[in-house]
Amino acid sequence: MRAALFTALLAASVAAGCNRQETPAAAGPAASQAGASAASVPVPVPPASEPQATAADIQAGAQLAAQGSGAAAACVSCHGAHGEGQAAARFPRLAGLGSTYLREQLESYANDTRQHPVMAPIAKALQPEQRRVVAAYFASLDPAQGAPGAQAAAPTGGVAAKLAWQGDEARQLVACANCHGRDGGGLGDRIPPLAGQPAGYLEDALGAWRDGRRNNDPSGQMPRIAKDLGPADAQALAAWYVT
Repeated sequence: MRAALFTALLAASVAAGCNRQETPAAAGPAASQAGASAASVPVPVPPASEPQATAADIQAGAQLAAQGSGAAAACVSCHGAHGEGQAAARFPRLAGLGSTYLREQLESYANDTRQHPVMAPIAKALQPEQRRVVAAYFASLDPAQGAPGAQAAAPTGGVAAKLAWQGDEARQLVACANCHGRDGGGLGDRIPPLAGQPAGYLEDALGAWRDGRRNNDPSGQMPRIAKDLGPADAQALAAWYVT
């Protein structure tokens, strides 16, 4: 019962946060490209972070990332020596993502609320403490180190910019910026960045939300958003967020 209550409260807080108005800083170039003012973009209150990782945590996580553990393959074999990801293979960047977000994704792979033929067996082979320290390690990395270049030129306007900054009222689609930040850089420790991720990964992630292979959003918003977007809009948004 306590777990159910926690889940309900978390869902309510995330859902409420993504509709909270906040007085923003001056609008950046992306806002003018989309034809929207940053003042109109509500942002959520970033959720609480993980406890501060120790040097020993990060060292243990680095060893797991480089060497793996038992049936769990080394993370660097797919996500790169610096956690930069592999754009051509559609593998996401892990460096600099929130440690809570990374740990929760590993837990989701382990409990099948996020399905993936490679990641699920790896996550299930890791103990909870191993998931925590490897998440802390990747969160500690500089996302700029070893970062791949842009895979494509991001469009400066059109449907993708409108969806990212304004959403689509006719389809009741909230703007991506509402939760993922004005620059797509994510917010807090649980809301991940979109900017800087491979376009192919973002497309795949939206596809997983759309067809039910990913069902770990406490607010329940992402499956509905992905279904309403459809593949064409998902592809346009993914290209727009490439940096």
